[in-house]
Amino acid sequence: MNQIFWQHLKSMLAISSLVLLGACSSTPEQPAAKFMGLLEVHIEDIGEGSVGTASARFVDPSSVGTGKTSRAATVLPINGTAAANDVQFIRRQVSFSDDELNARRLVTGRFELINRSSTAFNNLTLYAVNIPGTTLGGTGIANMFDATGAAITDVNKARAFEPAHGTRPLDFSTVTDSNTADLQFFTPAEVNNPSNGIQQQAFAQSIIPNTATVLEYGFVARNLAQGRSIAARDTPTNCTISACHGQITLAYNLPKITPRNLNPWAFNLYFVAADESTATVSQSLEEQTANTAAGAVNTAAFNDVRVLAGSNLFDEKNLNQLCRVRTAVGPDAFLGRDPIPNSSGSLDVCFGANGRLRTATDTSNFIQDVTIQSDGKIVAVGTGSNNQDFLLVRYNPNSSLDTTFGNGGKVITDFTGLQDVPSSVKIQNDGKIVVTGAATVNNILRFAVARYNPDGSPDAGFGVFGLNTVLVGTECAGKALGIQSDGKIVIGGVARVNSLFDFALARFNTNGSLDTTFGTSGIVITDLGGADDRIIAMKIQSDDKIVVGGYSGSNVLHSFAMTRYNPNGSIDSNFGSLGTVQSSYFDAFSTPQDAKVTALALQTDDKIILSGNVTTSPNPIQFGSYLERYNTDGTLDTTFSGGRVNTNLNSRVPTFTTGLGVQTNGQIVVSKLKNVTSNFFTISVKRFSTFGVIDSTFGVSGESLVTFNTINTYLSSLAFQTDGKIVVAGGDESGKFVLARLNP
Repeated sequence: MNQIFWQHLKSMLAISSLVLLGACSSTPEQPAAKFMGLLEVHIEDIGEGSVGTASARFVDPSSVGTGKTSRAATVLPINGTAAANDVQFIRRQVSFSDDELNARRLVTGRFELINRSSTAFNNLTLYAVNIPGTTLGGTGIANMFDATGAAITDVNKARAFEPAHGTRPLDFSTVTDSNTADLQFFTPAEVNNPSNGIQQQAFAQSIIPNTATVLEYGFVARNLAQGRSIAARDTPTNCTISACHGQITLAYNLPKITPRNLNPWAFNLYFVAADESTATVSQSLEEQTANTAAGAVNTAAFNDVRVLAGSNLFDEKNLNQLCRVRTAVGPDAFLGRDPIPNSSGSLDVCFGANGRLRTATDTSNFIQDVTIQSDGKIVAVGTGSNNQDFLLVRYNPNSSLDTTFGNGGKVITDFTGLQDVPSSVKIQNDGKIVVTGAATVNNILRFAVARYNPDGSPDAGFGVFGLNTVLVGTECAGKALGIQSDGKIVIGGVARVNSLFDFALARFNTNGSLDTTFGTSGIVITDLGGADDRIIAMKIQSDDKIVVGGYSGSNVLHSFAMTRYNPNGSIDSNFGSLGTVQSSYFDAFSTPQDAKVTALALQTDDKIILSGNVTTSPNPIQFGSYLERYNTDGTLDTTFSGGRVNTNLNSRVPTFTTGLGVQTNGQIVVSKLKNVTSNFFTISVKRFSTFGVIDSTFGVSGESLVTFNTINTYLSSLAFQTDGKIVVAGGDESGKFVLARLNP
């Protein structure tokens, strides 16, 4: 392959991605749990001057349900005796302390465990459960009374109970031993997976009424040596050694009510008692509030660390970021509400780690393009196998890898065993995924296109085993992709013709064959005037006309360039000047400057928005980014701030626009790579009104900066979810995919 052409290709790809890029669980296979039963806990005497008391018992699920009232009891074993196969919960201590500053009260109830069963437990867990007709407001809280003996029926007071680490003092000092972190968070899939979640298994074993709902938090037991394992009985009927003894602490932060005698004085709690399959450790709400560092919980001995949104733990190796934990079935009863206002342009803390995600894929990789399926799943394309192959990665809407896609969420495609570079991805109406780029065949780069079934497998009905390549000129590379209303696929890019580069298009039928009705035998080559011409972006209008944008020129002096084609591939002479718009940029001294189109977008009325970059003359070199809008005939739309908006003018540090999109309300979002300080690149996202005015309500004065600690971050693409949230994607200097999601 011609090395000069390869350098041109890398340079062209760098226009949209420049240089180089942990998560919520999806739907894990939940092993069958070891169940003991439905546990009822009663705590009372938690008022001023009182000595708290508590009791616990296993209850018949049929006795607690609609129209039933549970009772406090001192009967401890599962059958009311100390018989074999029992697990006893014996009260040890109830305590409470007040946080006057925050008007909260921490209530803890500690129980001794005696395992008289023949089953050992590795992670004996109490899952909070809501039982309609018994518990209040969808919580696991029931039978609340104040100090006067009056029933508290206000569901909001039950919803205000916040589970907490029982060993967590109210002065927010650091937890140094993770074995004392009793509070556990669970993913929705773990408790509610329709086929194998804890709730469904509890239904199947008649542990809870079929109207009950397992919530997303609970408490884990520990042995007397502070570990998680509790041994089976040591005699045929009894536990006489410390190994089968343990303890568990239930703790809640309650709101303090004025006057004091109206505070909760007694209440019941309901739990499913079972052995959790994996050892996890969770960070509490209090630890988040204290903004503690990663050392707050010792993570070494656990499969993963579960934290709520707002935690500053940032380690994608074992971090399991949960957006929020449901403490009630109804609305507005969650732990982990957004730690910052859910403002426009703010990071969506329900995505990845506080709105950001890094995915290790291979060495020196970054996302070239990103798109979003109709079901909200995110599809990103980049390079895999040491930059040799197409790499597709699919994420669930919560940012976890979609393990139903390809191999653990990833698909690698090698065309011929040589270097292949993807550039763009689109989703067809039937859910099939199309990727284009360049593939090396016999050491020559060609247009490449691949199509995948929704599960990531190659579409055998497309091309040859889902793949096709086409040579345009003597060498070529695809950069942009469009799908017409009839399903035909158009690739735009660059082709070498003689010694120069030209705009190049190829169109494929829905079966992957070259569409010979398009241009000349499926190919269109356009020379804009004897210089090098490169397509960077493409959009297909509602009438199937094809708009491409890029640049034309030589060496370091280029001009913006756009061309529009009719659906048959002929140039649309009604657009611009004989089908093409070329726009040069001049500095204050009328000296022409280097200008390139880097992204295109279409409004619903088919007006064209382009973003581009300008590099000014040396002494010193300066950089600028521009946003322009054109009417459907190719004339500059002067109603859009005169036609051109300078988004970063006369900057001494590079700013490269790489993503552009129009929201459903017509607002325009631009994403770029921004050098905020010397040699530190990050992602910048700005929003403009339909008239080209910066939207000051977005981010900070119209701009959101997305950083990943001190790691250089590079950007290539943006996409919109159906709810308007903005997904930006690229890479980082360590070779990871990076994505971030912003509120609309």
